[in-house]
Amino acid sequence: MEQERSLEKEFSRVETSVVALRIFLGESKVSCTVKGEPHVVEDIETTVEGGVLSIAPRSGSSFSTNEPLEVRLCCPGISDLSVSSAGRVQVSGLDGESFQVEATSAARVTVSGKTGSLKARAESAGSVDVTGVQTRSISTQAASGGRILS
Repeated sequence: MEQERSLEKEFSRVETSVVALRIFLGESKVSCTVKGEPHVVEDIETTVEGGVLSIAPRSGSSFSTNEPLEVRLCCPGISDLSVSSAGRVQVSGLDGESFQVEATSAARVTVSGKTGSLKARAESAGSVDVTGVQTRSISTQAASGGRILS
């Protein structure tokens, strides 16, 4: 099942957990598509509050899946990304003045593009790969088994 989600409010930060997310930046139109088994797709919430897009399982939900669960997000740009709880995120098309990314609790993030300044943080077995990012300055912090590739 593939379901298009409406994102009416503006956002500059994305927070996600558990899901596999592909973010395509530099797109003129905002779109968000959730793809997977119907019972799982229905349990994934996509909400925007206070400039933050949250993509995560509905509170209290529990599911198992035989097919991959993938969320595809297209938008002009974001400046901040937080991934937790074994989430898997790929970001392409980064092009902005600054970008912050964090991965915690076994989350994995890969980012490509360019930015003036980059801050990357990984902890609790989280992993951030920014080898595909061109930047003038970078600040990294890794703790508790976190790993950053830069």
